Amino acid sequence: MQEEQNDQQVQKPGFLKRIFGSLRLGFLIKFYAIGLVYASVLWLAMSGSMPAVGAAILPFVNLIFFPFAVYTLSIALQILAPILVHPDKYTRLINFVLIYTLIYMFSVPVGALGMLYLWFKTR
Repeated sequence: MQEEQNDQQVQKPGFLKRIFGSLRLGFLIKFYAIGLVYASVLWLAMSGSMPAVGAAILPFVNLIFFPFAVYTLSIALQILAPILVHPDKYTRLINFVLIYTLIYMFSVPVGALGMLYLWFKTR
């Protein structure tokens, strides 16, 4: 009887622990670092004028969702990689910046879908 109660009391990992645990730590660190660069650039761009509270928080909300958006769009990035690779190192840098800027801009809706995908995947 006691063992049955203990089995029922065993909790599954929480939502955030399950989602963050499903991605490699190196992947999270790499894309949080890239996202932090984007968030700080946006923050500095808005520091000249006093932005509304929502506009000031938006770069950091995007930062939270950025690795999950990259994970969600990683298949599309692998498909586009042969098309976007150029022999010149400057065009590769420009492509890198443009692609990750677009992902960062849409990281909230795409990252939310990525979080839901990871949550259902690890159930």
